[in-house]
Amino acid sequence: METKTNYIRGTLGQNYDEYNRILQTAQTNPEILKDDNVEAKINFFLRINERLAYSVGLPYGSFLVQFNDTLNKLFIYYCTETENQVEAHGKLVLNYLTVKRMKTISKEILKLYNTYIGRSSISNITEANSVIDSFVLPLVNFLPTFSKAIPEVKEAEFLNLLTTIFEKLNIALKPELVSTFLSSVF
Repeated sequence: METKTNYIRGTLGQNYDEYNRILQTAQTNPEILKDDNVEAKINFFLRINERLAYSVGLPYGSFLVQFNDTLNKLFIYYCTETENQVEAHGKLVLNYLTVKRMKTISKEILKLYNTYIGRSSISNITEANSVIDSFVLPLVNFLPTFSKAIPEVKEAEFLNLLTTIFEKLNIALKPELVSTFLSSVF
């Protein structure tokens, strides 16, 4: 496990440090998250992590848990910003490059979670509960953002993620949690 964690940190290197700097700056100046260069760096960081999740599988979770809270906040931020742009300027704004970048970041966050959960070799209820507690339960915070969004803003990747969650974690999912997800989506 330690070897894989070192592999992850070594692979990310400067990108992880840059991601942390961006998030620290965003706490005092959230407008920085709309900067083209910042969005490109966040997107690159997410893509690298998605590939790492694919290659490492379940042990990647010990690294992902360190920043999944910030990923969740970024997801909600970019979804809300996209929705605000649509409300202010109409649905045509979805074709603008700035809005497409925001949607791309939201999609990449969902792909990262989907890849991590999908590639994890979950062999027992303890591992399943760990993934549920660390990654699935925080996704409940996405539900209000997802359910109130207009259809053009909703990310199909969220449905893919739910499918993966239901398939991979079915041994430990509680019916109430499944019901909460399904009632918010449909």
